[in-house]
Amino acid sequence: MERSKTSWRSWSWVAVIVFGLIASPANAASKLPPAIEKLIPQAKAEGEVSLFTGSVKVSVREAERFSQAFSNTYGIPLKVNLTALGSHPEVIQRLREEAKVGVKPPVDVFNTAIKFLYAMQQAGLVEGVQWKELGVNEKDIVPRFYAVDVQTLIRAVVYNTNLVKRADAPRKFEDLLDKRWKNKIVAPGNAQIFPFIALVMGEEPAMKLVKQLVEEQKLAYTPTVTDVTVRVANGEFLLGYGYTAGLDRKKGAPVENAPMKVGAFRQASVVLKNASHPAAARLLVHFMGAVPEGKKLLDEILNWAKYDTPGTEAYELAQGSGLIFSKDIGDEIEWETKDNPRLAERFRKVLGL
Repeated sequence: MERSKTSWRSWSWVAVIVFGLIASPANAASKLPPAIEKLIPQAKAEGEVSLFTGSVKVSVREAERFSQAFSNTYGIPLKVNLTALGSHPEVIQRLREEAKVGVKPPVDVFNTAIKFLYAMQQAGLVEGVQWKELGVNEKDIVPRFYAVDVQTLIRAVVYNTNLVKRADAPRKFEDLLDKRWKNKIVAPGNAQIFPFIALVMGEEPAMKLVKQLVEEQKLAYTPTVTDVTVRVANGEFLLGYGYTAGLDRKKGAPVENAPMKVGAFRQASVVLKNASHPAAARLLVHFMGAVPEGKKLLDEILNWAKYDTPGTEAYELAQGSGLIFSKDIGDEIEWETKDNPRLAERFRKVLGL
């Protein structure tokens, strides 16, 4: 949900061409579901597939590694495009507009929050894929939206490990009001980030807290969510809210997640209707949601991981202080489409956005 000034016609593509030898079908996984095996010849003919990554951009080297593993799994040479188009709401709106005039979507697979999937389905943008038939575990399927749950997105609090000792890091949201953090906290300038504090504290306490953060602690804003960890890691701010240490920590940046209970939500992947590469798109979602190597690379390269996948940051946070979700995934749409927007409007006024 990060904001982007990139024009719709100047998409920021990260095209990955697989170099070297691609595994032959004989070397592909031998226990693929029959329905997946039937898709492989079609996907090979399509030759490529693209995944929407929001505003997250990755290096060609990392994306090539993902593409190589994907190709090896299904035994066919495929080019994978990891495509950073920018803000989810803006991209979805433009998908709607272009679909009305018959323009094919610029990506094949779209990964986004439940509330956005609801809007996409209402607009007829989602292909009705039966993922259970393709070997995806039923617990990872969001049947209402023909989606596969692949990511737990966490609204964490991060701190600079060079400037803040672990023992001094916040343990609860109320700790953000300590005078030592005045002028030293940053968050995205996006009101939709803040309702997740209410999941932990309750609505009125969260409203009071954010008001104090703005008026007393002089909360600063960044243009995107991913900028939060960057500006904490470089020492401009000591604390940041709205994102996790994630990729920056993996790259050696001095940033860590505070040991406190925080809000979280699910992001799931769908195949877009009228996708240019529908068979390869199905394989890609299967790779991300049902293949261990795919899950591993999603975490390592994009920082996308589910809270129940051991060895990942999401799992670490869930097992530590804990994550608070709105509801079971089957009912999450009610909170996402009603409570969240209402709360976001209240927070927007407090934040002055």
